[in-house]
Amino acid sequence: MLGLDRDELFEKNQEGIGEPCAILSPQLYGEYALPLEEVRKMPGCRTPKAPDLEQARQLVTKHAPNGIDMEMIARTTGGDFVNQSQLIQAQMARFNIRARIKTMEGAAAWRPTARANSR
Repeated sequence: MLGLDRDELFEKNQEGIGEPCAILSPQLYGEYALPLEEVRKMPGCRTPKAPDLEQARQLVTKHAPNGIDMEMIARTTGGDFVNQSQLIQAQMARFNIRARIKTMEGAAAWRPTARANSR
């Protein structure tokens, strides 16, 4: 949550369309959505972004002094997932998380991500 600059992601990948951090859009879900004013105060969503990024950098340094190596799976069908993954990869590299992107077609990507999410 702290390390991703969602405003930058939306600007570069969504052409500024949408609301970063909005889990449920108040325009679509009304009272069931968390008001955007509250969402924008949450860690990872608040501005200015620099304090959150610095906190993410400190946490990685404290808990993984040599950084973190990880694999990201990006589907090649059904959306612009590869481009999104590259943007996230570049942001994580800023605080020593090194992600290798593995691309997979459609349904083939569901099994490994479902397995990872069930741990």
